[in-house]
Amino acid sequence: MLLFKCLQLRNGIQSFAEEKRLLKPRNSRTPSVETCQSPHRIVSNEGGRGKCPECDKGFEFVKNLYQHVREVHHWDEGKVIRLKASSRRSKSNSENELPCEECGQLFTTKRRLITRKQKIHKIDAEIGASSVVLFADYSIVTGQLQNWSDFEDWKRAKELATLSHFVIRSSHETPKGRSIVHVCQHARGTGKDVDILALRRRYRMPRRINTHCSAFLNVLHLTDGSVHYNGCFGNVGHIVSTATLPLSPDDENVVVNMLKSGLTPSIILTRIRKDRWDPLLEYSKQPRICLISLKEIKYIAQKRGLVEGRYHKNDLFSLEELLKTSTDIFDYVYRKTSHPTGDGFVLVILTKSGKK
Repeated sequence: MLLFKCLQLRNGIQSFAEEKRLLKPRNSRTPSVETCQSPHRIVSNEGGRGKCPECDKGFEFVKNLYQHVREVHHWDEGKVIRLKASSRRSKSNSENELPCEECGQLFTTKRRLITRKQKIHKIDAEIGASSVVLFADYSIVTGQLQNWSDFEDWKRAKELATLSHFVIRSSHETPKGRSIVHVCQHARGTGKDVDILALRRRYRMPRRINTHCSAFLNVLHLTDGSVHYNGCFGNVGHIVSTATLPLSPDDENVVVNMLKSGLTPSIILTRIRKDRWDPLLEYSKQPRICLISLKEIKYIAQKRGLVEGRYHKNDLFSLEELLKTSTDIFDYVYRKTSHPTGDGFVLVILTKSGKK
């Protein structure tokens, strides 16, 4: 009997505390929405953003509104999520809206608009040109060449002209010769299905939205040495740019010579872009060597056994190579030293501009 009375007393105290909590605001110092003047807070109940749809109570912060409907009105998470979406829409309507010219979707910041253009519509925000439809020639090309060397030269020139890069997907022997199937480097694997919700998530947009690229090249290397080919060089579903192409052997040799002359990767990158960049061409059509990165330069130095920034551990050897290969030097006088550390050498340089 005593236990039963104790339970009744405890339940009565809990119910009284609950009623008192519901009658009293959670934060007594929270000012009304109409009196809040901070530009970072809700100052109006128009659109229902800071106002409870059940009891018309105003809140200074939206997070307090969500907590209020959960605890007081016992809303489930589904209704809270819908309230959050409505709150975001009311906020976007009150701010400056930037429409996307391609799909008409509205954005509140310029950065989000640029991100959508680059990742969804594949459009460069600076030049306004789509990088997907640069080469929309989807005609089938067929032909025959005398030997494999001629075919390699033709394929390399065609890849540079169309900004495509083929990789071997399969190769097998046939009674007539070896059959080789080339596909675009962005078409390997199963791809990814288009998901609108996933595409709208910032920083989570897939680089390839199509399951396959239309570029291909079928090759039959006959036993007599001749080569038959047929293929298509039109790309779809991914960004088409010279930056995605591999570096040619000639461009790699240019980087190697600059490394041998004693230049650092950062200086090499600056000089290449200064001397070879064409301001009349778009970014995606610039020469491949202009879009080289520091990581690629360091990889070339490691692959060729070169120390970054110099050709030899002896700095004087690097200096001599620089004097021989530099195009900015008109004439120079260089006197070596017999000191083992290299101290005491004399060097006088006369540049083409007349500076000494």
